[in-house]
Amino acid sequence: MRFHKNFRSQVSICLVFQLLSACAQNNKLPVNIGDGGLLSDRPCSAPCFWNITPGISTAEEATNILSTKLGLKDCDRWDTSNSGGTRGMQCSDITIDLDNEDLVSTIGFSPAQNITVDEVIKKYGNPDGVFITALGIEMQPPIAGMLYFNGENMIIHLPEQNSISYNLQPNTSIERIVYLEQSEYESNKDSIQKWKGFGKY
Repeated sequence: MRFHKNFRSQVSICLVFQLLSACAQNNKLPVNIGDGGLLSDRPCSAPCFWNITPGISTAEEATNILSTKLGLKDCDRWDTSNSGGTRGMQCSDITIDLDNEDLVSTIGFSPAQNITVDEVIKKYGNPDGVFITALGIEMQPPIAGMLYFNGENMIIHLPEQNSISYNLQPNTSIERIVYLEQSEYESNKDSIQKWKGFGKY
């Protein structure tokens, strides 16, 4: 497996969404996200989730949609931009980052139904890139995998594997889906590998 020196952005995205997803487990509401529209295109298709699209939807629009669907009065918000971090909000298991103009820059969610990599590829074609990185101390396992789809500004997060190489197979389940605004997506592609089919990375 090849590790890259310049992977700060990818690791940050992976760890932030994993952390926020874990924190949300205790507050998750019984809302059936289904596939989030990834395969069904309902109510909209990638890179749109529940009619929220990065680079287009405002924070207010996103909050109104999520609050209505989830039955929440407010979403949890954070702002670490003064220290070089991000600002955004979390509603149940759905996480949103905001840009300086209060537009949605990224939105991530975990589907409520099992979706495999093969199903995603049948709909969207082969990934445009693959990113594999170690999450342990000194680049040790476990390792995480992500698939990049340029046409949709989409990153698919894959389950961790306790191995020195990532075994990517058609029946590998996806864990999380992240849509990004165009420039945000482009800035996270520096260290991706080329797709070489299923197998070990």
